[in-house]
Order: sequence, then C-alpha cells, then structure tokens
Amino acid sequence: MPVDEIPPLKPASPTPGGYEFGEAENKVFAGLASKARGVGFWSALYGILLLLNFAYGCLPKRPVDPAGRGHLLGPLRVDRIDWTGGVGDVDLGALITGMVFLLLGLWSRRAASGFDAVAKTRGGDLGHLMGALKELSKLYGFLDRLIFVVVLVVTLAMIAVGVALVVSTVKPGGP
Repeated sequence: MPVDEIPPLKPASPTPGGYEFGEAENKVFAGLASKARGVGFWSALYGILLLLNFAYGCLPKRPVDPAGRGHLLGPLRVDRIDWTGGVGDVDLGALITGMVFLLLGLWSRRAASGFDAVAKTRGGDLGHLMGALKELSKLYGFLDRLIFVVVLVVTLAMIAVGVALVVSTVKPGGP
C-alpha cells in the first residue's frame, strides 16, 4: 500500500501499553523493516568482505614454491602499508570502507528490528518505534559527519591542485 493511501492516525487507543498502530500502519512498518534488514545484511556483508580483503593484503606473498602449490603465506604483517591498494599490498581504503559499511549495516539491522517489533508485537509500539528511530539517528548522524569530511577533503584537494596548476604555469621573472 503506497504511503499516501494510508489513513491518518486515529487518536491514541486506550490500550494498557499505550498507542497501538493499526493493520495498515503495521504493513508499512513490516515493509520498512524488511527493506532495512536487507540493506543492513548486504552492507554488513560488503564491509566484512572489504575487511577480509584488507587482512589478506597484510599477508606477505612469497614466490610460487617449486612443488607448484602456489603462493606461500607467511605471518601477518602490517609493515607493508601502501595507500595505492595494489595487488598484494595492504589496502587502507578497504579497511576504512569496510568499517564504514559494517557500521551502516549493523545500525540498519538494529533499526529494522525495532520497526519489525512495531509491526509484530502489541502494547509497546511507541517504545519500539523510538528505539528504531534512535538507531536511524545514529546512522544518519554518522553519514552526516562522513559526508562532511569527504566534501571537505575533496574541496581542499581541488584547491591544492588548482594552486599547483597556477604556480606551475607562472614563469619566473614575468607573467
């Protein structure tokens, strides 16, 4: 049922646990919970895969052994950090991005649990709703700060490149 077809909320019912949403609203909450759970699962899975990629990059690669068993892996090493993230190098981008996606996935799944509880339980809808909204607030607060930092870094990088281009085209001793 589209959101614009949902009838307006009726005044709070006199249930012992407080306000209780109706069947139409519960369907909306159940649909939202399902979608949030899916986004949370895939985000967390992607984050875990990126963290595994980072961990794999920490393993030193040795040449193929004479017996033809492929690369021999040595002990875990973090002294091979390389910001380029090439094959066999430690990819810090995978570490940072993996942690971000894992956090987003966890918060999304927690919010989904709250919305699911609104749809499936009786007597505590507002408490479940507030819990789900708190998890969404954490998610959006984190995204707000993350996007601000990314925009700031990109803006500073663009300014630095612009300044470098201007300085490199100015000839000494004249315009």
